[in-house]
Amino acid sequence: IYRKGFNQERHNHKGIKAVLSGVYYYKSPSKIRFYNPKDINSDIAYEFKPNEGNIILFSTELDHSVPMYEKDDVRITFAFNLGVKNIWKIHLQNTHIR
Repeated sequence: IYRKGFNQERHNHKGIKAVLSGVYYYKSPSKIRFYNPKDINSDIAYEFKPNEGNIILFSTELDHSVPMYEKDDVRITFAFNLGVKNIWKIHLQNTHIR
């Protein structure tokens, strides 16, 4: 939940056991900024303004931020990370070697 004056600084989700990060925009979406992964020192960002009900998926390694929220109501989003756990274990359990 973001209130007026809240923001999220530039960050990424490297180091967690996930391959995709995402945001579900429930109420009063604002912009999200993505930064060029080939130039980590650059402050140039690509901005997207999703609509309520949208989901954005992106690489966990991609730097992103949320600019300061300026509205008087609240912004409600759900951020999440998606990964694959024990894929080799599952594969081996379903393989019949004779």
